[in-house]
Amino acid sequence: MYTRKKSKFQIRQVKLRFIVIILLLFLSLPIWNGRQAHTQQEKAVAFDGIWRLRGYGKILHIYEGHYTNYDMTEISCVQENKGTLKDFIQRYGRLAINDSGQLRLFTIGGITRYTYDRLNTLPEYCQNDRAFRSKDPEFNFEVFCHIFEENYPFFKLHNVDWNGVYKTYRPKVTTRTTDEKLFEIFSEVIKAFNDPHVSLQAGGRWIGGAKPDTLALHIQKEFASEKPEDRFFKSLEKLRSIVKKDFLNVDCRMAGNDFIVWGKIKPNIGYLNIFVMGDYAGIGASRENSLVVLKTTMDQVMEYFRSVEAVVVDVRFNTGGYDGLAMMIANRFADGKRLAFTTKAVYGKGNYPSLFLEISIPV
Repeated sequence: MYTRKKSKFQIRQVKLRFIVIILLLFLSLPIWNGRQAHTQQEKAVAFDGIWRLRGYGKILHIYEGHYTNYDMTEISCVQENKGTLKDFIQRYGRLAINDSGQLRLFTIGGITRYTYDRLNTLPEYCQNDRAFRSKDPEFNFEVFCHIFEENYPFFKLHNVDWNGVYKTYRPKVTTRTTDEKLFEIFSEVIKAFNDPHVSLQAGGRWIGGAKPDTLALHIQKEFASEKPEDRFFKSLEKLRSIVKKDFLNVDCRMAGNDFIVWGKIKPNIGYLNIFVMGDYAGIGASRENSLVVLKTTMDQVMEYFRSVEAVVVDVRFNTGGYDGLAMMIANRFADGKRLAFTTKAVYGKGNYPSLFLEISIPV
């Protein structure tokens, strides 16, 4: 059989074409990556600007791949934190610009969608260097009061006469008031609210705005020898043992960092105790990781309750947490999409755009 042999010229020509093709592919890679990087850069540049958060006294300044957050009142502007835009997105969530040119922030593991309106310039107080007044006790007292006056919505609910509070404590602050004395005055003011969502923190000191309830007083007394930060976990340990012994007998199951306990009170009655709305993936874990753990846990819980006629959901000792986690739990007991709650954030006297949300439990 006759076989035609390739000449050296043909072989060299094939090799040359092969090398040319490889070279072209190699050269095209950085071009594509460059285009991709350029697109990402264009997206980042689109976020550049000064943005005011609807319903809150917050300013976000994005510039050249960096950001600065400001907390402001009508008389002050304090730099809250700053860093790279990448750090901001990793910490807070996803950014996007809608058709109206507004900046939208989708928080990681959260359900609230925050809306920012673009400003032409930073407010005057954010531009001026007011650091020299940061040690002025009278100015700090005024800023403290403005924070509540412009942001706190529950004066009537908690029967707080804010004008009366101001008139009582303003004369106690002078240019000679020490930091320690000012902290004491602030502590007295927030205690007037009796609101667990109001607190004061300065360095390593923390003061809550709510009077301790009967259970809290009992815990303080029973675990007086423990460190304050350990009392909560000691009390939970005891509560779990009571639930196991008095309600669930032997069949007691726990998950989500032992913050979720379930079993059956009777063969046809389920029992679910949720002690907190967070930290299911560990103390200090992100909401995103806690959501993953909660989903797996609730799959187990609902499978366990498949044969029961009713379920008791016990949140008497729940210390609170994140809405997204609570919504996921509520969703497991909903037979259809229902309005869960509405929220409206209005900053100051309502002379800035507000943020209104209707949150529904999905099917």
